[in-house]
Amino acid sequence: MKFREYILLAVGVVLIILFVTVNLTPHIGVFINGVDTGSMSPGLDQGSLAIAQKVDPATLNVGDIIVFRSPTAGQNDIYRRITAIASNNPLAFTTKGDNLTTPDTNAVPAGNVVGIVTFHMPALGFLPQFLKTSIGLAICLILPCLVIAAIVVRSLWQEIIKVVKERIGREDQE
Repeated sequence: MKFREYILLAVGVVLIILFVTVNLTPHIGVFINGVDTGSMSPGLDQGSLAIAQKVDPATLNVGDIIVFRSPTAGQNDIYRRITAIASNNPLAFTTKGDNLTTPDTNAVPAGNVVGIVTFHMPALGFLPQFLKTSIGLAICLILPCLVIAAIVVRSLWQEIIKVVKERIGREDQE
């Protein structure tokens, strides 16, 4: 294989690993996503990459940054800091965005908590958001697989031609 093919293979493998990491880690309790709004600035700026770990809601504390799904906001992940905990049955959390002046009006039921933010990095949130789209699927999974398949087929074809030429050369010598 040529150097260019090794580079294409490496890029393809990296893209596949990124796609699989972002899209399959929720099945093991790790959620990688981008922050959609600036309500948590300056702690979590809009466009930041955030990684959350699934957690037992009973172990959460005031001050923790959580990710939850709001019944009114569709499937979007919402990032907020816990400001109060209502431990009566059922467990619920009062939350507030760091950049907001008032707490959220609706308490977050424990069942809506996705996880606790364990890591964040500015400006990389576009990547997991892109990888979860149809175009991200095409570019980061389908396209690399096609490129890898083409490289393998080309290498096999070159080997077949080489073997056929060797056999034809032997037959000519006989």
